[in-house]
Formats: sequence, C-alpha cells, structure tokens
Amino acid sequence: MECLLAICCVHPLCAQQASLLGRIEDITGRAISGAAVQVLNKETGSSRRGFTDTDGIFNLPSLPPGVYDLDVSADGFRSSMRTNLDLHSAQAARVDFTLQVGNVSQTVTVTSENTADGVYGSGNKIDNATASGGTVIDKSLVSGLPLLGSNPYSLINLTGGTSHLSAFPDHLSERPFDNGGMDGYSINGGPAGGSNNAFLIDNSPNNTNEGLGFVPPPDAVREVNMVKNAYDAVYGRTGGGVTSVNLKNGTASFHGTAHYNLRNNVLNANLTQLNSAGQPGSPYRWNEPGVELDGPLRIPHLYSDLHPTYFLASWDEIHDSITQSASQIYPTAFERAGNFSQTIGANGAPITIYDPMTTTASLRRSPELTHLRSPEMTQAF
Repeated sequence: MECLLAICCVHPLCAQQASLLGRIEDITGRAISGAAVQVLNKETGSSRRGFTDTDGIFNLPSLPPGVYDLDVSADGFRSSMRTNLDLHSAQAARVDFTLQVGNVSQTVTVTSENTADGVYGSGNKIDNATASGGTVIDKSLVSGLPLLGSNPYSLINLTGGTSHLSAFPDHLSERPFDNGGMDGYSINGGPAGGSNNAFLIDNSPNNTNEGLGFVPPPDAVREVNMVKNAYDAVYGRTGGGVTSVNLKNGTASFHGTAHYNLRNNVLNANLTQLNSAGQPGSPYRWNEPGVELDGPLRIPHLYSDLHPTYFLASWDEIHDSITQSASQIYPTAFERAGNFSQTIGANGAPITIYDPMTTTASLRRSPELTHLRSPEMTQAF
C-alpha cells in the first residue's frame, strides 16, 4: 500500500482563530474608553492594535494561535502589560485590566504562566469567554509523542470520555487512509464512527461521506483541539465531539524537520495472544520518509516584509505491506473435464448436479454420462 500526503499553504496573519477580549477600568470600577490595546505575537514579531469602546470593552479577533504580549495604555494612567499569553485555536480568552492613576510611561507587568483567566492547555480547559469545554493537545505533545500510523487525530485517545472502536480490530496500524478504523471513536457515549463526529482542519470542515477526510502529516500540526459538551454556538451538527487539527503558521525564522519512520517484522514486538499460542507475528513493514519546512515568505526585490506572510510545506510518503492469507475454491481437474463423481459436500455426501436447462437431476456425476451434456451445459460447468 502506498499513500502520499502533502500540504503546502500560505497563512496570512488573519488566517486563524483565537481572540482576545476584556474590559479596562480604573480602581473605582469605572470603564476607561479610548484606551489603546496592542498585542504582539512573540513568535512572528507581528502586532495588532485596537481601542476600548465607551463601556471599556476591547476585542481583538482572528489571532493566529501563539504566544502573545498584551499592552494597555490610556492617558493619565500607568500602562499595564500581560506577557506570555499562550492562545490556542478557537479560544476566546478574556483578559481584564484595572489601571492605576499615574504617568503613562510607568508600566505594570504581569507574567502569565498559563493563558488568560481560566485554564487552557494540555488537559481539560475552561474557556471563560465562550460556552465550550474540552481538551487541547499542545505543540509539545504533538511533536513529542509517537503516533501510530502517523495520524495526529489519534491524539483523541488522550482526552477523557473517549473510546476507540475500530472497524479493523486486527489491523496493525491506524493508517491515515483507513476510514472506519482511524476515525472510529465514541465520544461522551455517542455512537462510534467517523460520520458521528465532526472533524476540522483550522476550524474548516474535514468530514466526508465516510467520516474523517484529509489527515495532515504530524510535522505540519501545531495542536489538536478536542471540544466536547457543552458546545459553543459555532459548533453543532454532531452527536459526538468536535476535533480540530490546527496547522503551523510559520514564524519570523525558518524551521524544518526531516524524519524516516521504520517498522518491520524484525523490530516489531509480537502480540501477547500470538506469543501464548507459540505463533509468530505478521511480517508487517512500514517505511515513511517525510520533511517539513515553515517560515516567512520572502522574495528579494519582489515581496516586501511590510505585511509579512508565512508559509508551511510538508510532505509524507507511506509504503506499507502486510502478508494476509485468503481461502478460495477452484475446480479440480476432474470437474474441469466435466467429471463430478468425486465432488462431495462438507458432510461427505455426493453433491447432486442439476441440468441448468431443465433443473432436473437427470445427469449423474459419472464419467460415462459426460457425453450426454449439451454445449450449453459444458459452458455452464
């Protein structure tokens, strides 16, 4: 079996799906309108700027997942900064500020070890700006954990309330093209199977008539976001869970990986049940080379860095083989010659041969009667 998985895409700054919102007030609780809010992506060096409305509310949507610094300033108040805000795809993180009276050149800095108010990272997350709950498998786990079949959607197994009910229980690999096997998950007690769950890539639908559609190479994936009940209003149309695989965006510097995954009958451990029966394992072989490259898109003298664009290119090729046995029934030399005298059933009794033209058992299976067969019967036999 051979499969080629390749993806090449360009991500502008507005390509993805996190947002920052909050309220800015003074120490008395009064809203501060017109306050400047600036967010800096520490991975790309790009920034966004906005202002609070009359209620002191700000909203910065369509932020690529990443690590951010958030700076707030207003005339007559000390500036305030929150650093190391780790935003994930589909997250609406709320960060509120209380500004102190003072010189705007004075800055109060708060370092965030997690994301904005609430818990959002590897493990269960509570998104306090939406109605969603679930689990995020972040980039450190995606890049560090071995994935059977090189399928990042298999990280669903790390989330609570899920069970894998493959249609191929004896298959040795959750290959990224095994519909009915790789996507056979029951989530929160819902029916198992790819058509009963929603799958996304960068929050875009990734379902086909058979279930899960395209599976990107793991090196192209930044994080996996599993959303379960309760859903935010942006989700729906599923009886199970919503699993979104989010691709890398590229950063201000170039990054790349190269790998070669190898499995064969020399290195593979045998199954316990086969060991106990004294049987050898199947001679399964898997060869998978792959490369990934991401970074800023730069074309000297043609494309300016004023509005930076980032690219991702990833390629995987899978070659796998497995020996399988099959049973087929073929006519014997006697039967091919029209002699059915030795044709018996499973119970050892002779099988009656009928004339297909008359459906009567007028012909027996002896060689002496073979000359009675018509040309039509010869063709039928």
